Amino acid sequence: MDHPRRGNHPDNNARRELHVDAHSRDVSMSTNRSQSNDFEFFAPSPGSSIGASVSMFSSRNSEVDLGEAEELDGVRTIILHHGVDDMLRDVEIHNRYPAFYKFLTDEDPSWYEPSSLNGTVFRVAKKTMEPREIPNRSRNEIKYEMLDLMYRFYQQKQINASMKREADELKEANRQLRAASVQIYAKAEQEEEFISNSLMKKIQKLKEDKEYLVEKYHRDEESLTSDLMANVAKIAEIHQDQCKTEKLVADKQAEIDRLKEHCRRAEKHFQQELFRLRTEKVDHESALEQEQEHLINTLGKRISLTNEENRKMQASLEQAYLNGFVDYDSGVKCALRAIAAEKYGSMTSPSQTLRQGAPSPMGGAAFQPVQLTEQAQLYEETQRLSGHIQKLHKKNTYYRKREQDLTIEVMKLQQQLDSIRLETRNFEMALNSRINTFCNKVLGDEVKPNTSVVAPQPSTSTAPQPVQSIVHPMPAQQPPTAFATVFPIQRSPSSRHDMNTM
Repeated sequence: MDHPRRGNHPDNNARRELHVDAHSRDVSMSTNRSQSNDFEFFAPSPGSSIGASVSMFSSRNSEVDLGEAEELDGVRTIILHHGVDDMLRDVEIHNRYPAFYKFLTDEDPSWYEPSSLNGTVFRVAKKTMEPREIPNRSRNEIKYEMLDLMYRFYQQKQINASMKREADELKEANRQLRAASVQIYAKAEQEEEFISNSLMKKIQKLKEDKEYLVEKYHRDEESLTSDLMANVAKIAEIHQDQCKTEKLVADKQAEIDRLKEHCRRAEKHFQQELFRLRTEKVDHESALEQEQEHLINTLGKRISLTNEENRKMQASLEQAYLNGFVDYDSGVKCALRAIAAEKYGSMTSPSQTLRQGAPSPMGGAAFQPVQLTEQAQLYEETQRLSGHIQKLHKKNTYYRKREQDLTIEVMKLQQQLDSIRLETRNFEMALNSRINTFCNKVLGDEVKPNTSVVAPQPSTSTAPQPVQSIVHPMPAQQPPTAFATVFPIQRSPSSRHDMNTM
């Protein structure tokens, strides 16, 4: 943003300024300055601060897009990035330009702002005294001109640094673009190869489809020819069907005319019925209004009775919870809060909460909590804990009784299991004895005297034991038998227990 021209400002003479023209370099001091003891307040340039180390920068050249270089003696507005303190801290200025460094320490200019008409303007620090006649004007001009050049030097230095950064960014972007172009070229080759392979596959598939369609066309042509010949033979039948259809259409048209006449008479009847219904509607509406008034009055009385019943129900629900008959839920919570609010007070009364739309304790809707006092909250918490303790006590009693029942049932099951095992063992022994007797009776003539039958020993385990086979010294032809080996069936204790319970 450009600053207003100081040469045309009406209050320029009232400010404490030292004007140095850019062309003539004549040093002059404003004759009119404020005589007040207070220091003059002036608005600093944007981005600057009052003091010795003011930061200023070019409002045009500080942007990323610097554009063309400006004429240093032309119209411009410069805001310092580097103040006098920065120059004083610069070792190079102290070593190479000691006279200029001494000028900075003695004069201590605090704000530099070139003007569009009057050249360079220097605002001296507040401690600077009244200007006096300068005996050597040329040397003073050189010092201010050097100060102007130093500011321009810092400005150009900033521009160069910005351009270097832009050049580095452009180099990096160029490198990235080259790498991207290589990747794009490789990807394009891969895509081209993939597309060519896909097209070859599609062409092969199209050839196969073409052969299939040609074959299907020939089959369809033969089928259509045979169907056409059959349809030609049916033309006579179709002509007869057409005559029948025309006769049927005439009959249907007569039926349609008859139905139209019936609809016309029905519409007239419906219009009369509609007028009658409208009249009855008006009568019913008036009767309904009277009934609604009666219902509103009745509902008002019922609401009061319902509120009283709700209070009784809340007390009953609280007592049931304390006795352990119900669980703690939203209904119990609503009842406890309502009773606590009724006994110890609250921000809003329970009946008012019910009138505002809060559900009853037995309802399923969400309950809007009442703001309770501290005593009411303590009462609610005490009642809740009492009911919880009573419920835990009942559960403990139930679980103890259940434990005793289960212990007795386990003992019964153990006894049944022992009896089943004994019965199974006896059954196995009897069965093995019968099988051995039967085998000896059937095969007694063919078995030698030294042939022995190995009988299975009774087992105490519940798993089924395989029956031992009869050992023969020589294989003999077995007679055809009509029996099979029978294994004992093991029944689980649970099934026997179920049968006993039944």
